[in-house]
Amino acid sequence: MAYSSLTAVVLNNPKFPQTTTVSGWSAVSVVITKHIARCDGIIDGKCARRYALPFDPVPPLIRSIAEDMVAVKTLISFYSQDNQNRTEWIDEFDEAMALLNEIKDGELDLVDTSGSAVSTRDSQASDIIQSSNMNYSPFFNVDDPTEWHFDQDLLDDVESER
Repeated sequence: MAYSSLTAVVLNNPKFPQTTTVSGWSAVSVVITKHIARCDGIIDGKCARRYALPFDPVPPLIRSIAEDMVAVKTLISFYSQDNQNRTEWIDEFDEAMALLNEIKDGELDLVDTSGSAVSTRDSQASDIIQSSNMNYSPFFNVDDPTEWHFDQDLLDDVESER
């Protein structure tokens, strides 16, 4: 489930290229749809350790952040700019990323449409790094490193390749 929609992004941003042709609208919608998927990935990446994903239902703050991010990415796709012309679009993207960082760091909690806090993700076994050395003695302390040597078959193979 996408966190923003084509319709919401277009309605919130009258600066998008408006076109009356079907092919023109298709081009605009393809670009917006591409950025929806990209921004959903960014949001998921920021929120994955704290919340179960994908969000369903989508919290209003996440929907708002997603719409802002998609709008900025889309506007940049349509309008070129150089380093001399920093626009308010970039500031909106920076604000959205700052909000995501606050959510990630636990400084800002998410609430659903009813005003209830979105429950955080429980730690799972897959979150824990597991080691394969359980009940095994370490290999590298068997003998002195000066006693280590290469397998003769390996040395023969290397020599035959030269």
